Amino acid sequence: MPDPDPSSTLPDAPLLAFLGLKPVLPLQSRPDPAPPGLRERPMSSSLTITGTAAPHRPEPSVKRFLTVDEAAELLRINRKTLYDHVATESPPWALRFGRTIRISRDGLLRWAGR
Repeated sequence: MPDPDPSSTLPDAPLLAFLGLKPVLPLQSRPDPAPPGLRERPMSSSLTITGTAAPHRPEPSVKRFLTVDEAAELLRINRKTLYDHVATESPPWALRFGRTIRISRDGLLRWAGR
């Protein structure tokens, strides 16, 4: 004897039909989404990834630009001293972006070594 329509056994089937919705079938009565034979295939032991992703570039071990706190720590001076120097002298190795200051590591070390 064929199985009855699962949607007819649900108590809310007429309401769902009236609203234009399909009833959600219980898990045991849902059809298997995998085609026959697909589930029997063994998993591949090798993984092949293709695509056009950007190559991984490792982070440089030394930053080119430093925050004021990092630069002050590098020079072993108080951060306020460095802020004051940047504000009064406007050195070429200090870059302002609005209220943010970034310091060129190479320029700072050249200036400190003279």
